[in-house]
Amino acid sequence: MESIFKEILTDKQIDILKRRSGWEGEVETLEEIGLTYKVTRERIRQIESTAMAKLRKKLEKNGIHRYLEEF
Repeated sequence: MESIFKEILTDKQIDILKRRSGWEGEVETLEEIGLTYKVTRERIRQIESTAMAKLRKKLEKNGIHRYLEEF
């Protein structure tokens, strides 16, 4: 799954999605992540939203089955 992310998203977008979903530990709030990047929680929400839109678009374009084959 990480290779799919790297193909589509920036390192910052990947980090934010991982931290928001708790992939590598506890789920973090927008505020907590914002403090790390020295931006507002609203900016983190915008970055997260953009990343999710990119993923959805890629999956819709190529079909989800292509990505599930990696598992």
